[in-house]
Amino acid sequence: GLSLTKSLAPHLLDFAESSSSKPLTDNVIKFASPEEIETAFDSAGVPIQLSPGSGPSPDSSLITACQTALEYSVKTRHPLFLNQLYGGVDDAALAGEWLVAACNTNAHTYEVAPVFTLVERAVVRRMGGLVGWEGECDGLTTPGGSASNLYGMHLAAHAADPDRRTRGAAGGPRLCAFVSADAHYSYLKASRIMGLGDDNLISVPVDSEGKVRGPALKAAMDEARSQGKTPFFVGSTAGTTVRGAFDSISEAQDVVDGCEEKVWHHVDGSWGGAALWSPKLKEVWLKGVERVDSLAVNPHKLLNSAISCAIFLTSPKRDGALEATNGAKASYLFQPDKANAGLDTGDKTIQCGRKPDAFKFWLMWKALGDKGLSERVDRCVALADYAVERIKEREAEDGALELVMAPNSFTNVLFRVVPPSLRRPRKRGGKPSERSPSELASLGKAAPLIKAAMQRDGDALIGFQEYGDAKYGNEEINFFRMVVSQGDILTNELLDHTLDTMIKHSEVLEGAKAEAQQV
Repeated sequence: GLSLTKSLAPHLLDFAESSSSKPLTDNVIKFASPEEIETAFDSAGVPIQLSPGSGPSPDSSLITACQTALEYSVKTRHPLFLNQLYGGVDDAALAGEWLVAACNTNAHTYEVAPVFTLVERAVVRRMGGLVGWEGECDGLTTPGGSASNLYGMHLAAHAADPDRRTRGAAGGPRLCAFVSADAHYSYLKASRIMGLGDDNLISVPVDSEGKVRGPALKAAMDEARSQGKTPFFVGSTAGTTVRGAFDSISEAQDVVDGCEEKVWHHVDGSWGGAALWSPKLKEVWLKGVERVDSLAVNPHKLLNSAISCAIFLTSPKRDGALEATNGAKASYLFQPDKANAGLDTGDKTIQCGRKPDAFKFWLMWKALGDKGLSERVDRCVALADYAVERIKEREAEDGALELVMAPNSFTNVLFRVVPPSLRRPRKRGGKPSERSPSELASLGKAAPLIKAAMQRDGDALIGFQEYGDAKYGNEEINFFRMVVSQGDILTNELLDHTLDTMIKHSEVLEGAKAEAQQV
């Protein structure tokens, strides 16, 4: 029976609802060390460790274990979960996720997933229309943006060197790929998986706004050619992980069009691809995207579909590339003479088992419509713009906050929270004050301490990091990256509260440090 599932369902609904109902009183996380979490499970009578010879546990113990798991899990649906490039989950998407789990089927053939096969095809076609492609595009859901980028590079290599499929990489041209210096690290992993190697994944410098421009790309490709390498792939980024920057897709495509080699242009829009649903933002940030060969988009990020929901698309000019590259024609699955064989998708993938992830996004799209999704994206951008203005005001007022690498892009807000002794107020348009090496070192240590205090208290979760590379002269010490991805439940007032809380943490930490030095 389903006794455990029935008993657990109310707890799951309560967790989902309560995660966002009282943002100022309910914590984002009940922070605990690994040892404390293991102790909590031990106290509940359900140890995390799986001991040899252990017997079955009753439903009552399993419910307790599930309650403990929820108690110590991060509430990503909390509006102040601003830590990653995702957050929250849409109501319809969550319902779709549960439906897919209940069906427990595989998206490789029509015969075992008839509804989900048709839904995935509908989502792919509609997304191709948003891109601006005329004609039939192809695509499928993948485990995530990293896998989508691997697909793009994998298809590109076989398009550039068709004999690679049978001969292998050895004996072929020395292929090289080009991505932004700020590109996602998944490209590095993809190059290793494919046998391309780190040395043949070439980082293209970005401009002051974090974008790859055409001249820089062309210079990098010319340099690679002078070393005997063969360009085959350009990976533009639409929304870089840290800065949220959008490479110039049109300029990159112009360079690709001028190549003598067979170069594939892929766009990693895992984050910024959400701009497809906003006509005004698409025109600004995704101009020229209809000219590229393939595109990655992750609806589980800013659009708030349930994780994982990632989609890889190929343009009509690359029709058939997925199956031509990946097809293995396993006879026990893909019989050509069975009913609806043409709808099977399993031979397009590098997997066999594949979850029908398109359904939850389809259900959410039906619930919200084009207008609802567009408003969700626009709302997130507006909230990020509000946060930037708030930071600028405080920077001019007393220097408690300061923007980093302005102007911001998309919904990534980069800033520092400055302890009192290091504050340097700056009027709008003014140049930043110089800090000594020791002051910079102290300022760099502030972000981890503030983050730790916020985790301890269960405040908003916001990530921090360093940035840049000495060879590009764009190094930045630690700063916070606030990611706005929950436009439906986040408010200006909550953003004000969060920034004020972070400032208070910086003041308390510096006060405690001063007291400790006096003792």
